[in-house]
Amino acid sequence: QELAPLVDENGTLVIQDGAYEGTEEELSIFMDDVNMLVRPDICILWVYPHDIWHASVDVMVRRTIDAHAGAHRSAIVDWSAAVQADPSLTHDGLHPSVNHGDHVLASLMHEAVQHCD
Repeated sequence: QELAPLVDENGTLVIQDGAYEGTEEELSIFMDDVNMLVRPDICILWVYPHDIWHASVDVMVRRTIDAHAGAHRSAIVDWSAAVQADPSLTHDGLHPSVNHGDHVLASLMHEAVQHCD
């Protein structure tokens, strides 16, 4: 119920953290909680992070998302792949660049929601 204010008008909840600092177990518990708390009609949009300084964390987050995303109606945005293909999408190796990366990320999110399963 406490996640309801975070759901947009289209029924989408975006989960994105580009600088995760917890353990894989903590992230797994968080994802289980999200999957339990969110109504079945809501699309959870998980975003693979891109962090040039913490690549091993990105791999762990991706692995954990992959293990939990199928437990609920969800879609995944591969922000990391987008940035690897076009480094100008980020201004600091982590955050979307203004007036370019932010627009591409929004477009990727929009596209992913259209295919939410």
